[in-house]
Amino acid sequence: MSANNQLIISLVVFFTIADTILAILHQKDITLYLVFNIVLFIILALYFKMNPRATIIMRALSYLFFVAFAIIAAFKIINLL
Repeated sequence: MSANNQLIISLVVFFTIADTILAILHQKDITLYLVFNIVLFIILALYFKMNPRATIIMRALSYLFFVAFAIIAAFKIINLL
């Protein structure tokens, strides 16, 4: 099985487990789901070695998701102040 397929399967499995755990814990804040999934994506994307083209796409997605994570964190901090 190629690294790309392994990554997709791993993402599906880990996202499902994480979202199920959050749902069991009765979390209703959608940003918590989003942040948790972004962190999982970045960790898994860094773990798998892929061909150069897929690596470029995964890095671009990782940067995009990191920016989204930073924006969500900034809004949460602003709301606390």
